[in-house]
Amino acid sequence: KVSVTGDTTGQTNEFGTQINCGQSYSSYIFDGNQLYYTIDLQAGQSYKVTLAPNFYAGMYIWGAGCYATAINAGCSSGGNTGAATWGVQSGTTRSVIFKAPTTSTYHIAVDSTSTSSSYYGSFKLDIETYVPPTNDTCSGATQVTLGSGTTTVTGDTTGMLNQFGTAINCGNLNTVFRGSQAYYKFNIT
Repeated sequence: KVSVTGDTTGQTNEFGTQINCGQSYSSYIFDGNQLYYTIDLQAGQSYKVTLAPNFYAGMYIWGAGCYATAINAGCSSGGNTGAATWGVQSGTTRSVIFKAPTTSTYHIAVDSTSTSSSYYGSFKLDIETYVPPTNDTCSGATQVTLGSGTTTVTGDTTGMLNQFGTAINCGNLNTVFRGSQAYYKFNIT
C-alpha cells in the first residue's frame, strides 16, 4: 500500500474545461485545481485507489500521455485503460478498482469540478493491490451457513461487477439496480 497526501489549494487548472472523462453534463467537467501523480503498475493486477478529501473532490486514472485526449480516453474507458470518480464529499472516502491492462506508468489526478473554495483543499490518496472477490456473479455466490440465531454477513461491492446491467428491477419498472452486486446463497427448510 502506498499513501500520499496533498493539497490542491493554490494549484492551477492545466486543461481548463477539457477534462470530462466521457461525461456530457457540465457538472462533470474537471475544471478545478489539480495535482498529478505517476505510479508503475503491473499488467493483470488489480489496484484499489482510495481518495479521502477535505473538499468536494474527484480523481481520474489513465495511462500514457499528458494531453486532454489521452486523459479523456483513459478515464472514460470504464476501467479498460483508466477510471474516474466524481463527487467525493469532504470527510468521506471513495475507491475505484482498476486492473492494469499493460505493465506501464499510469497517471492519477486529484481534481474537482469547480474553482470555488469548497472544491479545493487537502486530501489523502491510497493505492494498494486488490484481490477481487469471487462472489460478484450469481453462479459464484458465497455459501452462508445459518446458525440457530442471527447470522450476519459483511461485504463490500467495491470493484465488483454489475452482472446484469439494467435488466434487474424486481418487478418495479421505475427502479433499476445498476450498481455492482455481491451474491450470497443459503439453505433453508
